[in-house]
Amino acid sequence: AGSGTSQLCRGWHCSRAHQVVERLLPLTQRLDDKPFALNILLGFAAASGSARSLRCRARLRASRLDLWASLESSRREVIVTDALLDEARQAAKFRDPAGVPPLFRLVQAAFPELLPTSSAARNSVRRRFVEVDGECRTSPSELSPSPGTLISATIPRSRVERPHQVGLDERLNMWNSGRLDTGQLKVLFHDKLHGWAVVNKPAGMHTSPIGSEAWHFLTLQSYLPALLEPPDTGTPCRGGPRTCHRLDYSVSGPVVVVTSEESLRRLSLAFKQRLVRKEYRA
Repeated sequence: AGSGTSQLCRGWHCSRAHQVVERLLPLTQRLDDKPFALNILLGFAAASGSARSLRCRARLRASRLDLWASLESSRREVIVTDALLDEARQAAKFRDPAGVPPLFRLVQAAFPELLPTSSAARNSVRRRFVEVDGECRTSPSELSPSPGTLISATIPRSRVERPHQVGLDERLNMWNSGRLDTGQLKVLFHDKLHGWAVVNKPAGMHTSPIGSEAWHFLTLQSYLPALLEPPDTGTPCRGGPRTCHRLDYSVSGPVVVVTSEESLRRLSLAFKQRLVRKEYRA
């Protein structure tokens, strides 16, 4: 990683940036392995941008937004089997082997790439994205169909219909304009092949939407489609790039984000199992 690190760190004014890259680069070769210990230095690793004009930067951000907006819907079909029903029962923690699990548990078991979490599977049923034998279902808690039934899921990949999507590149430019490197939104590391990245979160900004009025305010996650391109391989994240963890509103530092569903599952599991070590520096 010597030459790669030196190339990434070219022009970086903060020595801590080197420490972050040295910790993260080896992980790019291990994303296909079982959950791993991801050591992240959550101090601040600031990177000064290369000497590009504001016009070129705006053009690059606009092209990233176009890439995310152009992603087509993904449709998958699966025949219900006893094995899928057993997996759904285990996820629902049924003790009765003959019990019938709820539909959303079966949907999650049938489409792990499209719907990696139970909440995503539940919401997909509510939004009429799931069909059973050609008929839409809207109740996640209804009983699963019997073996031999055809279930399908259609997930709009460009479902990032948020209030600030229009003019996001201009808003990003306004945020970064006149700020120090420690206060700018920028990409510290990006692995397009495996679909994950590290982005600097400035102080004075939420990491992800919080509360009922969340989408009326721009957060770090709101800006990600203007900062990162879709992954080269794997399944792009529904609704655009996602954050894997949070930093407090008043804290600045690197945040791990993902652009593919596969990386989202692996890194989310690593955080859930506390395999990630975070270090805060005042």
